[in-house]
Amino acid sequence: MFKIDTTNIKEMTKQKIAYSYYEREENMRKNKIRNLAIVAFIFSFFIGGTITVNALTDNKIADTVKETFKEVLKVKSDGKEYDANCHKEDNGSITCTLPEELTGKDAESVINIFDGNIENLDVEYNKKDGEETVSITINE
Repeated sequence: MFKIDTTNIKEMTKQKIAYSYYEREENMRKNKIRNLAIVAFIFSFFIGGTITVNALTDNKIADTVKETFKEVLKVKSDGKEYDANCHKEDNGSITCTLPEELTGKDAESVINIFDGNIENLDVEYNKKDGEETVSITINE
């Protein structure tokens, strides 16, 4: 009987396996690059579309978003800070609703600020002997 040389077969099998791994990695890399390009295109399409539509409507979209964005007023009480939700009225004033956890009431407690600017205000809420007081300080 003659003996079969298996070293050549083993070497060719190793090369075939290595090449198939190489092909698989190359395909995965191409797919990742393609997916990244698709995501970048979609993102730029939406951003570009929004900017173009906003420019065509004389910035009405951006102005509407700014008006509907709720501003938050910080209210201090007993060393803690609470957030009061605020919104602009038609006359330029700002109406802020104090949170229920601060007032302890089901009814809304409202602060009206006619200046229209809440950035430089310090608001302090005190409740003593059944009386509620709200003090507003303007920082300059």
